Formats: sequence, structure tokens, C-alpha cells
Amino acid sequence: MPTNKPGYMKAYRQAQAAGQKCPLCTCGKQLKGKLSKERLTCSLCWQKSDEGKAETLRRVREHRRKQTQEKEPKSLTMSYPYASKIKVMLSIGYSGAEREDFISPKDSSYTESEWNALTEQEREDWVIKEADEWAQDYIEIDFAVVKP
Repeated sequence: MPTNKPGYMKAYRQAQAAGQKCPLCTCGKQLKGKLSKERLTCSLCWQKSDEGKAETLRRVREHRRKQTQEKEPKSLTMSYPYASKIKVMLSIGYSGAEREDFISPKDSSYTESEWNALTEQEREDWVIKEADEWAQDYIEIDFAVVKP
């Protein structure tokens, strides 16, 4: 019987001319595909079978696992060498209302030996603090009490 390769229609016609018939599923459909022939079940009946349901469920779980791995935020904890430049960005969601700058441990009050003695968490805290101070230069906050 023909397979899904280039020229499979020619092979299918030759098989028909030779009197060979496609195997049939229990529902009466011809089994034309490679997997359908191996399973002896058409794709619709396969999906309804216990084995087909389990395979579909496994594939869905695998797909969702991959999606959640891609969406998980990457940890800020990373190596911050003393000579590095760290890009900070600020946006309020409007086109053109974006700011970016670079901060560097070299520009701080830390010496290289003091910087290298810090833990990763302390370095990360310094970056967040510096970025927050930098962002405050661009943010204006005002409030007023509104009487009902």
C-alpha cells in the first residue's frame, strides 16, 4: 500500500489497479495515513479511544508546561561585575513616553573590593534602589481630596 511520500498517489493507483484495497476502520473509513494503518483506527476514532485520549492529554500537558516555562519571569539575581553597565528603562505605556539610562557600580560609593564582597542579593537590592531613585526624577505624583 502507498505511504505519504512523493508519488504516493501513483503508488495508491497502482495498488488499486492490482486489486489491493485500503484497510478500513471500524467506522468504515479508509485508513490512508501511516499512523492510521499502524493503529488500525482512523484519526477520529483514535481520538475517542482511551489510548488516544491519554495521548492527547499528554500532549496538551507538555504544551502547557512549555508555555509556562516561557512565561516565567527570569530572576533578577545575576552577576553584576563591578565594571558592568546596567541598563534601566522607564515607560508609562505611551508612545514616546519612555526613558532609558545606564547605571554602573563604578559610579557608586562602592570600591571594587567592597562591591565584590557584597552578596548577589545585596547587589540586586542596590540595582533596584538606584533604578527607583532614577525613575523618581521622571515621575510626578500629585493628589487631592475630593469631597463627595
